[in-house]
Amino acid sequence: MIWIRFRITTLEDLHVGEGINKAGLYDDGAIKDAKGNPAISSETFKGLLRQSLLELCGQAEGSQKKEWRGYYRMLFTFSGQNSPDITVDVDTNTLGEENYIIHTFTAIDDKSRTAAKGSLRSIECVKKGVCFDGCLSYNSHDKNSKSLRSFLEDGLCNITWLGSYRRRGLGSVKIDILPEAEPPVPKFVSGSDKPTGKVALLLRLKDDTTIAGAGEQGNHFLTLDHIPGTSVLGMLRVAVGAACPENLDLLGGGCRVENLYPVPEAVDVLERSREEWVVPYVCPVPMSARSRKVSDMYKNVRKDRPHWCFKPEGLDRLETLLSCDKSSDDKTDDSASKSFAGGYIVYCGENNWRFHKPSQNLKLRNAIDSRTQKTEKNSLLTQDSLEKGNRFLGVISFDDSENAVRFIKALELVANRIRYLHVGRGSKPVEIARCCHISAKIDPPRQSHKGGFILTCVSDVIIRDAKLGFSRSLDPRLLDEILGLPAGTLVLKKEFSSTRIIHAYHGLAGVRRFPAQAISKGSVFVFGCENPEDLPEKLAKLEEHGLGERSNEGYGRVVVNLDLLQNNAGKTKVVTYNPEPSPLAQQHEELHKKKDEIIRELEAIKTDEAKGVKTVCLRLFQMMQRGIDPQLMRSWLIKGTSKDTTKKYFEGIVPVFDKYLGEDRKYKEAFSLALKEYGNKKEKR
Repeated sequence: MIWIRFRITTLEDLHVGEGINKAGLYDDGAIKDAKGNPAISSETFKGLLRQSLLELCGQAEGSQKKEWRGYYRMLFTFSGQNSPDITVDVDTNTLGEENYIIHTFTAIDDKSRTAAKGSLRSIECVKKGVCFDGCLSYNSHDKNSKSLRSFLEDGLCNITWLGSYRRRGLGSVKIDILPEAEPPVPKFVSGSDKPTGKVALLLRLKDDTTIAGAGEQGNHFLTLDHIPGTSVLGMLRVAVGAACPENLDLLGGGCRVENLYPVPEAVDVLERSREEWVVPYVCPVPMSARSRKVSDMYKNVRKDRPHWCFKPEGLDRLETLLSCDKSSDDKTDDSASKSFAGGYIVYCGENNWRFHKPSQNLKLRNAIDSRTQKTEKNSLLTQDSLEKGNRFLGVISFDDSENAVRFIKALELVANRIRYLHVGRGSKPVEIARCCHISAKIDPPRQSHKGGFILTCVSDVIIRDAKLGFSRSLDPRLLDEILGLPAGTLVLKKEFSSTRIIHAYHGLAGVRRFPAQAISKGSVFVFGCENPEDLPEKLAKLEEHGLGERSNEGYGRVVVNLDLLQNNAGKTKVVTYNPEPSPLAQQHEELHKKKDEIIRELEAIKTDEAKGVKTVCLRLFQMMQRGIDPQLMRSWLIKGTSKDTTKKYFEGIVPVFDKYLGEDRKYKEAFSLALKEYGNKKEKR
């Protein structure tokens, strides 16, 4: 495997645009990561590398030209599976308090040679001096890997510009190749001392990734918020086939894969003892669950501070968000609640419930005309992406525990030889963060539902009706037959469900599968029955084996009598806010402290009527808003003290004015805020 580390140093301000404006600030913002730090899209950088290598091929001569063109075709095939993986991260040591700068430009009218009307444009740029560290990895099967490595290094060093507005002096960069080093390999823990045939797989996205569940809708690409079992099987087969093809039989009929669902950074495989390793229980939020409204959660928040000064606490706790569960609670009024609109519940045991949604972003993209190198007309499209760093957890089950041992060893070879798995549009790299034997999953709390049971779909369910068509709901008669119950035993009392179309591609055969209609994950069905004695045993088997078709690909997983209300309902916790520890928030806090201090001094002015002082304060505030010189304002105050009718109002304000708006005017903004607030303050009756 070829592993190249490099460093990008910005010599001028850099603009890699995200295509989204911020009203009143700029027309095109810079790409940022989840923490708001500068970022460079790996897609953008890979495109520049491709262009750079093509330029080198054009400059080469003789046998070298033939060799380099062969390398170029090998690196950038349309399959994408054999293209280099590139990750670029900002060096936080080169960041300062202010890392962005706004540049403004205009277009020149050819006739008048002045700025064209309506052409003013502002863009957000990364300040020069910020550095980025990058890694390029490539699974090379070529005997001349040293020559290929040299070709890639020359291509990297040939890149001297990044981003847009290069003709206006932006985007100049320098790329240095760092000393060779062995690529870091994830350390796999063995997990449970007694393999049970169950393997926990935890993956981390190394780039923004779009996992398409369907084709393009208009000019917009949607992304799934999880990694489907079909995609998991596909990427494992490709990786294992490339690293150790003798182990491909592991991913056949004796292997059952779950959907990989997103989990927070703090969630991982849990070690209870040497023999007992467990994974948290993760499932979609049931459609019957209702969330508390924002107005109910966000109480006692200071209204005189902007929202960006504070950070919420408790929004990842189910007890903070959950209002009621309509599948088992008919009495609670849900008019004061709303839908969760997606998301996942993570149960870590001991009443530790978490709510999690994977972070996403929106990208604007367009097609480039290869002849003119300009944007094609009507080619703009938008694309949802899961942000880099999102983690996904699931379980892979094998019929034989020995196969589970072989599978972990095969993934160790994948991590050593190939480094990454690949998933989504463009085959984005995915890191194996954890792979180990587990003994079981943490079992979530169950409720005792008298006179029936509640069935929640943990994954999409593909099931056919009596006419072999795809069912849009769970027919009680069909479920009677599946569970082996007498006809008419079950009665559907409530239903909270939806459906979606499943699109898939058969990687082994190389053809698209026919679309299938499925009952969406999170759907809830409440059945009534007389509770036969063997019903719990039959429902347990249904949970274990799944419901409907393609259960080995993650479809058809269900849970019975999930109890969300245990230790969650009826809580009165309120989202609390603490000051955000940032320089901007600290400046804002100091500004308002000084404002409150000035108001106290204005309130201390001794006069018979405070209304007159407030009128003078409002007049001063209006003058400051108009930009009148402070010397003129002071002259107006002195003139007011010379009149007997207004002297008592003006003479107390003069020393406060001189203190905060005299020679040292660093408190000008605080003084202005104090004048406005005190002038509009109503007297208590």
